[in-house]
Amino acid sequence: MRREFRSKYKKILLFLQEKGVFRAFFHTGHANNMFLSRQTVFYRMSAKSRGSQGERDLVQRFWSAGWAAFRAAGSGSVRYPVPDVIAGNAARKLAIEAKITTAIAKYFTKEEIDDLQSFCTRFGCEAWVAVRFFRKPWRFVSLEDLRKTEASHVLSARDAERKGLTFEELVK
Repeated sequence: MRREFRSKYKKILLFLQEKGVFRAFFHTGHANNMFLSRQTVFYRMSAKSRGSQGERDLVQRFWSAGWAAFRAAGSGSVRYPVPDVIAGNAARKLAIEAKITTAIAKYFTKEEIDDLQSFCTRFGCEAWVAVRFFRKPWRFVSLEDLRKTEASHVLSARDAERKGLTFEELVK
């Protein structure tokens, strides 16, 4: 009985973590500390913390694949064009703008794409956009494969599936 409860509880927690819900445990006890019950408090992670967690996930994946990678400090908050993640090995250098979304399409401002292209021109690396749609793996798309609109660039989940590379395909 107790094992079944733990199994169901774990599945629920994993599901909520995928949705961007963070968990915290608080223990409350009886006066003599003989009986402890566990209360779980859930709160929604902010979009910024989900994005930062996604960037850390990418860095970890690159290191596991034998590449060097790091998150660029201040990306999006400094006046110079800086990508979210920079990764490379002896043969290739990549600058990646990473985004996580629950929507069916992700929009990028022209400024975001122009800044990424500008950085890559100066640094001499490949420009990629990495997007993780809800319950989907990371997809890596080159800037040429983004659809241009009047005010922005857009990548739909369907286009990401068709045109994008998986992480394993990217690091080959």
